[in-house]
Amino acid sequence: MVTGMRPFRFGINDRLVDDVEQWRDIARRAEGGGFDILHIADHLSDQLLGLAPLVTAAEATTDLRVGTLVLN
Repeated sequence: MVTGMRPFRFGINDRLVDDVEQWRDIARRAEGGGFDILHIADHLSDQLLGLAPLVTAAEATTDLRVGTLVLN
């Protein structure tokens, strides 16, 4: 084993949905499926705004890291 290396993490990038409960379910399923990170893209279209879904995903999970790919 190489010393000083961090454990490998798996992430998922998902499109936002219109429904908050559905987004919570996506975050919980990602964490339950072994993913460590959930990224979202913040695009200027009909979807939830970028920061609110991050807070929702963090609130709905215990260890999932969240972040944006683009922040408009």
